[in-house]
Amino acid sequence: IQNFALPGKAVNDPTFVRPPSTDGVDRSQWRFMYYTVIDHANYPCIEESLSCTQYNEIGFASSVDDGRTWTNHGVIVGLVNGLMYTDEGGVVHQCGAWSPSALVVDNQIWLYYHLNSQCISLAFTDPVQFIGLTKLNANGWQIIEQHFVETPMFVVNVDVQQRPNGLFLMVGNTGEQNALIALESGDGESFIEHHETVDGLVIIAAPGVYTITPALSAVTNSSWSLTFSY
Repeated sequence: IQNFALPGKAVNDPTFVRPPSTDGVDRSQWRFMYYTVIDHANYPCIEESLSCTQYNEIGFASSVDDGRTWTNHGVIVGLVNGLMYTDEGGVVHQCGAWSPSALVVDNQIWLYYHLNSQCISLAFTDPVQFIGLTKLNANGWQIIEQHFVETPMFVVNVDVQQRPNGLFLMVGNTGEQNALIALESGDGESFIEHHETVDGLVIIAAPGVYTITPALSAVTNSSWSLTFSY
């Protein structure tokens, strides 16, 4: 049963969190949803126009009845969000935001996402800076800070969870969309290859087989479960 749609827009990649109860506000029945949103006019993805990879933003919706009904609050991380790339010709490209992953860290909500294709050059820097991080107040919409996240390789469609011991675990797929990567971090802002992997690789698919959009669950200090599309 569809209970969330936006006229004239494509909505996908939802990520959900239960916000912390802080400042005397009981949010125990609240749910927050962050999602990729793009106008239908920019959605066709054909060789003549790759606008579907250039105009993605992240929207925010909330529920006070444990997800049965939703109130949309619009775009929270837009095309112009402070994350940008200046090319060799001096042209500034606004990076936008795509495919969010949200988690609660202390009394904040941390929102990870990868950038739009106009900033693809940041996928080839050292370290790579193609993932953004926006830290939000417990109310779900007030931005505390936002900046690039460092990773050792190009990774997109990330999902991030925090282990009970405080360490961060990130999974995502490669740019070629045929392998899954696992990374880890002590601060959630600078990631390295997971110490139990070789080159960060978790799953490598057969040639021509898509392996994308991994999601973490049952994360403990010593194990985790992974689901993905193929």
